[in-house]
Amino acid sequence: MVDKWASYTQSEQGSRPYFRLVVEGDNKTRFAVSVSADIYERAKVGMRVKKTEDGVELMTDESSAISVGTSGR
Repeated sequence: MVDKWASYTQSEQGSRPYFRLVVEGDNKTRFAVSVSADIYERAKVGMRVKKTEDGVELMTDESSAISVGTSGR
């Protein structure tokens, strides 16, 4: 993960926060990923992000992972 940001979206029902991580793929392509508030709070720049059947894992280094469940989407 190389960056993260949060903002608000407006609709007739009111405003809602949204959370994004910018992830860099193995081929150096960067893309934004929509995540839940929980994943956003735990994610730190430099962590590896892995999509699993259970949701998303945040890798703190090559040997340890934090399983954070589903992404909210």
